Amino acid sequence: MPVEQMNISMTPEMAKFIRGKVKTGGYTNISEVVRAAVRRMQEEEAREARLARPAADAILGDLTSEEEAAIHQRVRAGFAAIERGDFIDYIGREGLASLAAGVKARGRKTLADRTSKA
Repeated sequence: MPVEQMNISMTPEMAKFIRGKVKTGGYTNISEVVRAAVRRMQEEEAREARLARPAADAILGDLTSEEEAAIHQRVRAGFAAIERGDFIDYIGREGLASLAAGVKARGRKTLADRTSKA
């Protein structure tokens, strides 16, 4: 099997952790530790996908034809927006934090609006 070399950057704590795994004899070298970590990530993602599939199928099965058509329309509109360049990149932890803050703010506003109407 062909092997590709990569250079990676990581925190000193991560590097120390990896070197410790090799030093204790659990792995023969640093590459072996990294390969094992990547395999675990791949297995976890596959497991999550397997678990999510039945839930997604159940949700999709409960949709009316009107709801399904509305979803298709929103997806097409989303792709068109991307093609126009009308999107925001959320990069790294900071991007994720920004996205989460926006979602929370919209949720709080929606709750406040509903509470004031009740």
